[in-house]
Amino acid sequence: MNDKISYLWRKTFTFKGRYVVKSLIPTFIYIFFAIILAVGLSFLSASQMTRITYVVIGLTAAVWLYSSTILNYYEINRKDSIIKMNYIPIYLRVIPTIVFQTVIYLLFTIIYSAILSIKTTEFMLRIVSLGYYVLLGMILIIPFTIFYIEFRQHFKYKYIDVTLFILLILLTPVFYISENLPSVLENILVLNPFYYIVYGIELSAVKVSWSTNRIPNDILFLSEVTLIYMALYRLYTK
Repeated sequence: MNDKISYLWRKTFTFKGRYVVKSLIPTFIYIFFAIILAVGLSFLSASQMTRITYVVIGLTAAVWLYSSTILNYYEINRKDSIIKMNYIPIYLRVIPTIVFQTVIYLLFTIIYSAILSIKTTEFMLRIVSLGYYVLLGMILIIPFTIFYIEFRQHFKYKYIDVTLFILLILLTPVFYISENLPSVLENILVLNPFYYIVYGIELSAVKVSWSTNRIPNDILFLSEVTLIYMALYRLYTK
């Protein structure tokens, strides 16, 4: 147990043993969007800034989820990784990267909302609601990362990483508003647990906090996550 705790503490906020450049790529993307929002203050209206910030926070949420998975895949499959870390279960080995990427994403989400507040004169981000959806995102991304690592052991398609990101963007409400979709399509997309996470984070950014109206969606999400963890347990015991 002490070895596991020591490993988590040592690995979460250090670049030792990591691909430093790859680990920082999401941060560079977040900085790029922060610059775009800062420039937009000069010539965009408050409503336009709100809409762009909504899209940016949704897009960077997809980057956060994607990078947490892909970076873990590269870290775990680097040369001699399994030999050196065979005493650490894989479900613990993926946590440091996920936590590190989550902290960076949260910091920049707050920065985006702070930039928006300069234009709207109101800080619209709901911190508690944001933290709730981000926590659920972390709970979801852990088993998904492990499944993806296992999947890549058997599927060597060259563009699988790019395909994964494109699917994540298309199947979550990043460039479209959920309420504008046909009801049939919306009901189908809601079955995607990543849809729930990204949409919840976006709503938190524009002053829409979690409410009891979201309970049916919460129950659906938690039911799906329970099934995912049951499948993960089955896979892990093998």
